[in-house]
Amino acid sequence: MLDPAARARLERWKLSLLDLSAANRLLDVKDGKTTVPLPGVDPVRIAAALTEGAVFTVEPAPVAGPEVPELAAGDDVEAGRLRSSLAGPELARRLVAIRREARAQLADSGVHTLWLGLGLLTWRDAAPAAAPDVGGPVPRTAPLVLWPVELARAGGGTFELALAPGLEPRFNLTLGERLRREDGVVLAPAGDELDVAALLDAAEASAATRPGWRLARSAQLGIFAFGKFVMWNDLDARAGELVQSPMVAHLARGAGEAFVQPSEVARTA
Repeated sequence: MLDPAARARLERWKLSLLDLSAANRLLDVKDGKTTVPLPGVDPVRIAAALTEGAVFTVEPAPVAGPEVPELAAGDDVEAGRLRSSLAGPELARRLVAIRREARAQLADSGVHTLWLGLGLLTWRDAAPAAAPDVGGPVPRTAPLVLWPVELARAGGGTFELALAPGLEPRFNLTLGERLRREDGVVLAPAGDELDVAALLDAAEASAATRPGWRLARSAQLGIFAFGKFVMWNDLDARAGELVQSPMVAHLARGAGEAFVQPSEVARTA
């Protein structure tokens, strides 16, 4: 069993991996350079369609006029398109930038960072102590669920969006941990299966009781990186198992002494 000092050191290790600052895009996606808003996307239907292998063309906002039909909610799935609120030139610029950054990060670190955020929760972040003149809680917007996707160039300068192979969708654990710690709000999947509809309903219910909070049943394509949080989650879930390692226990104690490898007799005892 670890003594209190060692356990405190283990907690500091965990905190060093946990970025709950407003700069983390998993907590606030209001970065116009590497995000594409998709306000007309039904999160539940698009998640199911992507999982079943559907491919979607990402299209700009339609030019206003009577000749342009208005898509009802959910028509994006049947039409094989995802309509952004961005005009054509700006959408093309962002899609090129997003695809380039995702490919560069995959090549440099082997980490997939292109995700479709489903369900956007706007929550209120207390003004930081260093900026008391902010004027009250600051609104932040974060995705509730993240679906792994990839962008491919199609004909005519367009882009197609499809599910990225070999990766699993995931709940935004960073958001869930931030809300649990600071606001006492518990948002998490009920079981092993990721039920998008249930998570949206739970987030909507929580938002309804808090001024300034709201849930948008929409989507946002962007660059999201949470490798460190995955390590934090692993450390949090397996702390008891990890400290069974003599070296980990030695480091956690932090006594400043050299580590002595246990003898073969001690290891097999």
